[in-house]
Amino acid sequence: MMTLTCEAVGTDTPTQLLDDILTGYDHRVKPSGLSSPLQVMFKSDLIQIIDVDEKNQVINSVLWNEAEWRDERLVWNPDMYDGIDRINLPHDAVWHPIIELNNNADLALSLKSYYSLQLEISSDGSVKHAYMVNYRSSCSMNLLYFPFDTQDCLMQYTSYQYCESELNLTLHHSGFEDSFYVESSEFDLISLTATKNTDSSGMMLLDFHMLIQRRSMFYVMNMILPCCLISLVAMLSFYLPAESGEKTGLGITVLLSMSVFLLILSDQMPPTSNYPLIGYYYFGVILMITLSTGFSVLTVGLHHCGDVLYQEVPEWLKNLCFDKLSKLLCLKLRSVTKGDNSKLNSEGRSNIHPTLPHNKITPTSDNPCELSAHVNVMDDSAVQSSGRRISDTLEEILTVLYNLEGRRLRDDECSHIRDEWRQVALIIDRALLVIFFSISVIFTFIMILISWSAPAGKQQ
Repeated sequence: MMTLTCEAVGTDTPTQLLDDILTGYDHRVKPSGLSSPLQVMFKSDLIQIIDVDEKNQVINSVLWNEAEWRDERLVWNPDMYDGIDRINLPHDAVWHPIIELNNNADLALSLKSYYSLQLEISSDGSVKHAYMVNYRSSCSMNLLYFPFDTQDCLMQYTSYQYCESELNLTLHHSGFEDSFYVESSEFDLISLTATKNTDSSGMMLLDFHMLIQRRSMFYVMNMILPCCLISLVAMLSFYLPAESGEKTGLGITVLLSMSVFLLILSDQMPPTSNYPLIGYYYFGVILMITLSTGFSVLTVGLHHCGDVLYQEVPEWLKNLCFDKLSKLLCLKLRSVTKGDNSKLNSEGRSNIHPTLPHNKITPTSDNPCELSAHVNVMDDSAVQSSGRRISDTLEEILTVLYNLEGRRLRDDECSHIRDEWRQVALIIDRALLVIFFSISVIFTFIMILISWSAPAGKQQ
């Protein structure tokens, strides 16, 4: 950057100097005329990266630009003007090249900074135009590896006033001076290089490549780790008991939360076909959560299948769950024994002979004949009536006992079928938990490995 020195001079001397060098000076004419090219040296250093707008593909940065050339019409002898060897003039007082940024996205902002400083003129005729400018420049960004991406933003300068035969733009240096660079909280500046090119029409181009790398820790803590934890919570729905009635509700809640993360990412990314890998990761997690919710509904249905359908578990499903999956998952299940299917012997009911009670008869007459006749009459009617009552009572008791036994056998059979279906649902839940957890971990590891292994500067 330029340095200024102040010396005590007479009040009329600078005015006299300006009158002498600007009398007859035409700022519309190039110093060397139109026949010979004018040598203009240009440099650009990055001061600060203010903002990177990925959605609009625009980068907002502050740069320090310097352009130097020699104007033979602005030469004077310092000894004749009290030793004054340098003066500052407004930008419109003398001729100066207009070097513009081709990929400028906000011309009004840059022009305001461009015309804010004056020109520094030395006694040997050298002119320096140094200014700090705020550019909003377009930058074609490849966000495939977001947030582990590295962007190469091109800032292309040229002068539309003259062709190469009239104005020769050269680079002051091709490196980067970080003396005044202010570090960005979001990006690290890797390098700033400059090259000189010429397009097909003969126009000179000065290309400044700004290679920046994103600091990904913010996005890891706010976008990737929460997504991983949410996906793990979704996997726990397989461990949740079916009796709680919250398996499906947990899956839907997690699915809605992942949709919010996907909307946040969509608002930040541009609507292009070059979709970032983290977007595919979000979509994969949403797909896994959707499948896990669907399988949770399936296992809940299997859990209650024994309560609705009076059907035993198919043999192939028994062999798969009890013989293979349970051993593979190291599950120790309670053995389910089938109830006793023996029924009451129907012959037992017919072989029951009730014992008739012996009634005690008290004689009420002294006549033996009357007594004998009376006893015979009383014995026959009492025995028949008492036997019928006892037989009917025993028949009712046996019927009740038979019905209770049948109901007990049916309940045992239903309990056996219900327990088998519940154990099948439990085994399938554990198997799906292991499968989806493994897929989630492998998928996350692959996405992070691909993103971190992306070579810096080769993602465009």
